[in-house]
Amino acid sequence: MLKSGFLTETLANKLSQLGGRNVTSKQDSSGMVFLLALIAIFIKGLIVYLGYNLLIPKLMYSLNVHPGKTLAEYENNFRPLNYWECVVLVILTNTLF
Repeated sequence: MLKSGFLTETLANKLSQLGGRNVTSKQDSSGMVFLLALIAIFIKGLIVYLGYNLLIPKLMYSLNVHPGKTLAEYENNFRPLNYWECVVLVILTNTLF
C-alpha cells in the first residue's frame, strides 16, 4: 500500500516536470490553508444565516410562551440576522471553542 506523502510527492514531481511550478513549498501551502480557512468561515456563516433566520421564529412559536400568538405574529416581531453578523458570530464561536 502506498503512503499518501509518497503519492503527493510523486504527483508534485510529475507536475513540475510537465512545466508546472513546485507546489510543495511552505509559502504556497500556508497561503492555501489560509484561503481554505477563510472559505470555511464564509460557508459556516451562510449555514448560520439560513439556520437562524429560518428556524428561530418556528422555535419561538413551538415554545408557545404566549398562547394566543400565531406564527405570523412571531415572524413579524422577529429581527433576522444579516450575513455579516452571522460571519462575526462564527468567528467568535470558533475563537472561544
